[in-house]
Amino acid sequence: MRQSVAAAVAGFALVLLAGGCQSRGDLDNVAVRVHPNDPVALARGEKVFTFPELRSGRCTMRPGATLALTDVGTSRWDAKAWTTGENDRWDMWVEVSASNGWPLFTLPPDRTGEKPEVYTLRMPAPRTDYDWQERGWRFDPTKYRHIDEVRVFFRC
Repeated sequence: MRQSVAAAVAGFALVLLAGGCQSRGDLDNVAVRVHPNDPVALARGEKVFTFPELRSGRCTMRPGATLALTDVGTSRWDAKAWTTGENDRWDMWVEVSASNGWPLFTLPPDRTGEKPEVYTLRMPAPRTDYDWQERGWRFDPTKYRHIDEVRVFFRC
């Protein structure tokens, strides 16, 4: 009994150290908090989130992927991904929250009001570094000052 409790506590601590990784249905997710002390990005009027390596199935998103959210309501997503399989697809959406955890909006923007839209990168063949960029996502700029955390939900 003591061993199983100790193992459970150790596992929980590992999850917390790994950035709050948890599961939501069939999607994996990882939360990354903004670093408000980045004077260069904030001076440009943007909050930049940098992600660690993310894995799901046969797919990997390389470490260093970034999501930049600007004070005028635009966004910039830059990432590289690869797969060991054929005809794989990486599906994802991003939840943007305030410091109290309150969701502000999702990216891609939620058009239906029922569930988040999904952004897909198709990877037809195994190879290294599929470039993955998105510049068209917009959000309400009045929410910019409240942005404190993003969580990306993904699957391959």
